[in-house]
Amino acid sequence: MDYYLLGAAAIVPDPHFWVISTAALKEHYVCRDGVQLFTIPYLLLLPYNSLMRFLIALLAIAGIIDSALALRIHYQDPSAAPPCAVTEKFDCGTVNRSRFAVFPPTSFDESPDSKKIHIPVATLGIIGYLFIGILALANRPWLTLKASEVGFAFAAFLSYIEAYFIEKWCIYCLWSQGIITAILLCTILWLILNHRQRRAAVSP
Repeated sequence: MDYYLLGAAAIVPDPHFWVISTAALKEHYVCRDGVQLFTIPYLLLLPYNSLMRFLIALLAIAGIIDSALALRIHYQDPSAAPPCAVTEKFDCGTVNRSRFAVFPPTSFDESPDSKKIHIPVATLGIIGYLFIGILALANRPWLTLKASEVGFAFAAFLSYIEAYFIEKWCIYCLWSQGIITAILLCTILWLILNHRQRRAAVSP
C-alpha cells in the first residue's frame, strides 16, 4: 500500500530509515541508524485515500455549519439586523428572505397564508453537504463526484440569481460556493490518485 505525506510525497523504504509508531498511534518517529530525526503526526501517514475522504468530510461539515447559519438568518426576525449586512451589496437578510430563498421560489402574487410547500434553500444545502460527507466516508468517490457536481451547479445558479436578480450578495452563500468548489476539486484529485494507483498495480 502506498503512503503519502499530505497526499504528495511517498515514503520510500530505506534500510537505514525506520518509522517507529508510538503506542497511542498519534505520531511516528523517523529515525536513521538509531538516531531520532523528527516526528510525523499520525494523520499524515494515512493512505491518501483516507486523507481525501476525511478532508472532504471535514469540508462537508463546514458546509453544514455555513448552511445552518444561513438558515438561521432565513428564520430571523426581519427587524433584526443580520450579522453580515455590512454594505449595500452584502446583505444576508435580503438574500435569505427573498422569494428565491426557498424552493420552489414563491410567486409574486402568492399570499403569505398560502398552503404551498416551500423548502428553504439553506435546508437543501444542509441535506446536500450531509449526503456528500456520508458518500465520502463510505469510500464512494464516483458518487461523491456526482453529488458535488450537482452541488456546485446549484451554488453557481444561486450566485447567478444573487448577481442579476436580487443584486445583493450573501456572505454565507459565497462561503458555500467556495466550500463546494473545494469539495469538487478534492474529489477530482481523489479519483485521479485512485486511477494512478490502479495503473501502478497492474504495471509489471
